[in-house]
This record gives sequence, structure tokens and C-alpha cells, in this order.
Amino acid sequence: MSSTLLLLLLAAFLVALFHAILPDHWMPIAMLARTQRWPMRRALRVAAWAGFGHIAGSLILGVILLALGYGLERNFAHFARYQDEILGGILLITGAGLLLWQMIRGAPHPHPHLHDHDHDHDHTIMGMTTQGMYRWDALGGP
Repeated sequence: MSSTLLLLLLAAFLVALFHAILPDHWMPIAMLARTQRWPMRRALRVAAWAGFGHIAGSLILGVILLALGYGLERNFAHFARYQDEILGGILLITGAGLLLWQMIRGAPHPHPHLHDHDHDHDHTIMGMTTQGMYRWDALGGP
């Protein structure tokens, strides 16, 4: 095995390890299991299926992107002429989508509180995605 391949495999392993340790992977399942009072066996089964789905989805996406990459490689000269416009368009569309999402979902909005005191809510994009995900799972989710 070449040293380059060994280094690549080690880097991939470390990225996967740190990726799996992040709380956004295990926290929702742990909170759901705790609030629903699941036995350990069920929590582990749900975590295993979620992990399998995550890995399978990543592999499928990787194969699709690999195929697209090979297609672009064959037509690279044609693609290279327009890459600035294409990538700039992707950035503009992504930015416009995030701005629209922030305008629609990020504005303060009334909602009932289940407790006696009031507090501010984090209505930023990051706050909505991280806090909202954990709160939704804690409430039972869909």
C-alpha cells in the first residue's frame, strides 16, 4: 500500500470519527429515546438504522457526484469556459434562497409558551437549525 493511499485512508477515518462524535448525530436520538422512555435496545436499533441510512445516502450521493465528475472531465474544455458564470450563479441562488428563508422564517413571530416566564429566541439561521432540531425531537417530532 502506498504512503499516499495510507495517508488518505487515515484522513478519511479521522474525518469520519470526528463527524460521528458531533452531537447533531447522536443527540436527537438520545433525546428522543429519553423522552419516549425507550429501552436501550430500541434506541440502539434506531441509531443503527439512522447510521445505515446516513452512510447509504452518502455513498449514493458520492457515486452520483463521481459520475458527474467523470462526465465533466470529458467535457472540461466546454465547462471551463463557463465555470465562473455557473459557480457564481450557484452562489447567487444559494444566497438568495438563504436570504428568503431568513426573511420568512427568521422574523419574530408569536407562539405560545408553556411556562410562566418569557425569553428571547434565537431566530438566526444557525439558531433555527440547531435549536429547532433538538426542540422538535424532544417534543416527539413527526
